[in-house]
Amino acid sequence: MMKTKYISILLLGLLGSFFTISSVVAETQSKSVLGRELRSHPRLLFTDSDEIRVNNLLKTNKFAKKLSDKLHREADYLLTVPVEYRFYEDGSKVPPLHISREYVYRMITLSMAYRLYNDDRYAEKVKESLEYIFTLPLWNTKPEHFLDVAEMTTAVAIAYDWTYDYLPESLKGKIRFMVKRYVLDHAVKEYREGDDTSWAKRRTNWNVVCNTGMSLGALAFAEDYVGLADTIITNAVRYMPNCLRFFAPDGVCYEGPAYWAYTNMYLSMMMKAMDDNLGSCMGIDTLPGISNTARFYVDATSPSKRIFNFGDCTEGILPYAGPAYFYFSGKFQQPEVARFARETIMSLLDNKERTRWHFFLSLAWCDISKPEESTRSEKVKIYRGINDIVIFREGHKKDDLFLIAKGGAPDMAHQQMDAGNFIIERYGIRWLEDLGADNYDLPGFWDSKDGGKRWNYFRNTNYSHNTLIINNNRQYVPGRAYVTDKVESKKQTSVAIDLTSVYQKDADRVIRRFSLSNKGLMIVGDSIYLKDTEGSVCWNAVTSSKVLLDGKKAVLEKDGKKFVLQILSPKNAKFSTTEAKPFTPFENPVTGYTLLQIRLDDCPEKEQYIEVQLGE
Repeated sequence: MMKTKYISILLLGLLGSFFTISSVVAETQSKSVLGRELRSHPRLLFTDSDEIRVNNLLKTNKFAKKLSDKLHREADYLLTVPVEYRFYEDGSKVPPLHISREYVYRMITLSMAYRLYNDDRYAEKVKESLEYIFTLPLWNTKPEHFLDVAEMTTAVAIAYDWTYDYLPESLKGKIRFMVKRYVLDHAVKEYREGDDTSWAKRRTNWNVVCNTGMSLGALAFAEDYVGLADTIITNAVRYMPNCLRFFAPDGVCYEGPAYWAYTNMYLSMMMKAMDDNLGSCMGIDTLPGISNTARFYVDATSPSKRIFNFGDCTEGILPYAGPAYFYFSGKFQQPEVARFARETIMSLLDNKERTRWHFFLSLAWCDISKPEESTRSEKVKIYRGINDIVIFREGHKKDDLFLIAKGGAPDMAHQQMDAGNFIIERYGIRWLEDLGADNYDLPGFWDSKDGGKRWNYFRNTNYSHNTLIINNNRQYVPGRAYVTDKVESKKQTSVAIDLTSVYQKDADRVIRRFSLSNKGLMIVGDSIYLKDTEGSVCWNAVTSSKVLLDGKKAVLEKDGKKFVLQILSPKNAKFSTTEAKPFTPFENPVTGYTLLQIRLDDCPEKEQYIEVQLGE
């Protein structure tokens, strides 16, 4: 293994300085305001010092050793599979993005195994894979879906960097030429000419993923293309806040938990690469919410070890199990995040299913720090953002009641009409649920304006969520629901969410209040002020449990346990049930779910109040 040496180059301009991109002569060293010595290879994500630390951990730490054993098995398996990956076993074509992600996984796994186990077989497989990768069409066409290119560039940059001492000069020269011509030069043009919908500048996860891929590519070849590296990294740091500003103030990813994992995986790689090679994160780490985002994700994971799958997030998905936690735990001294990461990752190590993507960076970044045991835990936590999130915990045992609720803005990326939605658990069972995302290929799925085709699909509407339906109408897309107050007393703690904006077409005021009593009971109270009499209100909830109705009571049964919902107000109201089913035959089926409802029709008064107790 090559020892760390340093190559002097002038690299980055100061963040925030005015930067005008002109045509870049990559081979010519440009002048920068901030000069820095760049590490020789390996310099990306797993430096020589990281390698020494991991090898020491493997001698003493059981978690690291188990993770290493998994790496060894996976790398050995990859030696047996064909280099080409373009078709599934059934003969169907693999989508380009999935091809890129597969090679991210292969290159990280094989290259790390080469470095840790000193076995040239892994490096030879990397070499063969790189030779094949550059036969794929994405290198000679203008990319229509730049995520494909960005993730493949990530794979190539890591493989090039980690097996640099093994690869022949002819192949390294080809890699540098291809990535510069078909990726990095394109990136410079995009920074210069792209508008705010471009991958480089938009406010969604694409921004972070693509800018990270470009930055890793730039750093991998920085000694060969100094000016190009300077241009790309400076612009990546300049434009990534377009997305990251929406993590403010408390770290909530407005695109939902699935995209939290995706965004933060790439964000953590970007920050780690900057820390190692530039000496800092150039202000990215100080953006509001970034230091707290891992804590948010940990707190939002339920006792059943499931996430709150709001927005375009698949129902039943397990928490993200990957290295981003370890980077954040080390960066911001959050041992509780490291502990969560170890517990989550450990659950996969005995699983025969293959791991994915960047999984084995968990070994490179492994954090074994342990938090001090706290004698006090907060029963209610509020995380504010585009989607305000409220988390209630009766305690931290599996049987304890857990409820998580959200505000929200339907017109943001990957969102649904789910303002006021919540899920609830007890005994480690999720009693009221979220159906999650539908098929992205549905016609008009991304037409999310008010009245857009996205809202013609059941899962995207308030009809499929644990919230309100007023006058049989959908929530107002440009509206936004938010937490208004938190009230604590000796008997209970309550938090209110103002839903008025998303129901403004039908009501003058809508407030949903969640109250957790000291007896472990949750009360959901809805104050609704209709615009007109003879309107209608529907209290809606989704469950996969068996439902037994008894007037004001609904008894849910699942896995040998029971959970009771009881109407406290209005006096004459009762529960009813109907089958949960899609609006169109094109949507994914909804199987085994029931809509539990309280329907108030032809309301004689504008002011309506619904109060439901959750729990025995």
